[in-house]
Amino acid sequence: MFPGDNNYDIMGVNEENLPVYYSILLETAEETHCMTDDGKKERGRYTVLLVSDNAQQVRQFHMSADIPILILVCMFVLVFMGGSYVAYTASQVEQMQREVDLYKGQAEAVSNENIVLQADMELLVKELRDAKVQIDTGNFAKESQEKETTLQFIPSGLPMDRTVSVPSEFTNENQFITFQAGYGSRVVASADGTVSYVGEDAEYGYVVHVDHGNGYISIYKDKSEPVVNKGDRVIRGMTLYVMKEEMELLTYQITYDGGLINPMTILEING
Repeated sequence: MFPGDNNYDIMGVNEENLPVYYSILLETAEETHCMTDDGKKERGRYTVLLVSDNAQQVRQFHMSADIPILILVCMFVLVFMGGSYVAYTASQVEQMQREVDLYKGQAEAVSNENIVLQADMELLVKELRDAKVQIDTGNFAKESQEKETTLQFIPSGLPMDRTVSVPSEFTNENQFITFQAGYGSRVVASADGTVSYVGEDAEYGYVVHVDHGNGYISIYKDKSEPVVNKGDRVIRGMTLYVMKEEMELLTYQITYDGGLINPMTILEING
């Protein structure tokens, strides 16, 4: 008998012939067939013994021959499904990797395009800045030129080319100023314009009008004979008279839009 198991008493087995008994049990655990009552062959059954190392416990299990086959089929199906899943997962991972590489390449291309566009934008900004500077410089030069040109037609210059006496005071009674200079002094145009009148005056001698084309007209009255004629174009500093006497007086007037104004309001004494 087996130690610890009184349910088994087969062929007088003891501890000395235990290996022989164990072998016999394994050999008898083969597939057997039997006939049913209707004459059909019935599939055998399997008996499995589980014996502990110290032979203290023995367990036996009976199973149909279909169960191992079912287990093998299930294992095959599981292995096949597992392999299929692994292959499918691997293909999906590979596909995703290809897509990632594609997106990465597209992202790098977009990044490179952005770098090129940024460089182009910086270049355009620089060109626009340079163009603005050129435009501003051109506008400034044009405005300066226009301003200078405009100033050239404002009778703000001194109508004498040499040192003269301090001009007389402009009053409501005497709406003019006078300059006194010596022989050989020149009376000059106080701004650019066109000689619009040349005539004689019983009190002042000769009279010259210069129309500056912007509402201003400068008027010169002197005893010496003028050296310009009506219609002549004159520029600032151009000679209108040459004084022939010592301590000769020049009477000077300016009108704006037909009304007399005080020349001292626009006269540049240092001009």
